[in-house]
Amino acid sequence: MNQSLMLAVFAFVVAVVSLLRLLHGHELFRLTDLKRIWGRGRGLAIYFVANIALPVVVGIVFLAQGVIGFVPLTERDVRSELQLMVLADLARDAAQREFDRGLDFEAISAKYWHWGEFSQL
Repeated sequence: MNQSLMLAVFAFVVAVVSLLRLLHGHELFRLTDLKRIWGRGRGLAIYFVANIALPVVVGIVFLAQGVIGFVPLTERDVRSELQLMVLADLARDAAQREFDRGLDFEAISAKYWHWGEFSQL
């Protein structure tokens, strides 16, 4: 299954569980603390936004990304994605040239790093 769809399912599960816990008769300690510090209305609003609304928005975003992932590459507009990758490579090359030109000390100078290689981080 697509990773974005799994993240969307997880975000929706978090939102549903938080909503059920909010609607349950027994109040949670975090909600009680928020109400005590911020007042009843603001505390409920902060809890709702942080634990219910935000996961729903994140779930919608990941769901949209997951659905777009099923569209074949031939039908997608990949020009904008390629332009972003080209701009990232140009920025990396410019920074690399500045490091190589400006610094003679080997410990400080950066080695070549492609933006997609996260194993070197």
